[in-house]
Amino acid sequence: MLAAIYPGFVVQLQPDWLWFLRITPIGTDHVRIAWQVAVAPDVLEGWSDRDREIGRLLDLVAQVNEEDRPIVEGIRRNARSPQFDRAPFSHLERNVHDFDQYVLSRLTS
Repeated sequence: MLAAIYPGFVVQLQPDWLWFLRITPIGTDHVRIAWQVAVAPDVLEGWSDRDREIGRLLDLVAQVNEEDRPIVEGIRRNARSPQFDRAPFSHLERNVHDFDQYVLSRLTS
């Protein structure tokens, strides 16, 4: 499940853990993102090598972030363009665009 709580909190819930990020605007074209991960205690107890499993989980979060970066940056660039294609969004892109529009309205009003 993916949930966004405006203006700057996004949660990704998995069966045994969740990750969430806080998004803090620091200008009209920049945001600060802080990732955090929470793992259920019974899941942690089941890991024989906690350091390795935590490292794998953090690597996964970093990989997802790097995969999302060009998408989010592209949406940001295109949203400001007069040639912005108003085609339907994927359900995964809608919250990014909504957040972008929220930040833009707050920073430019």
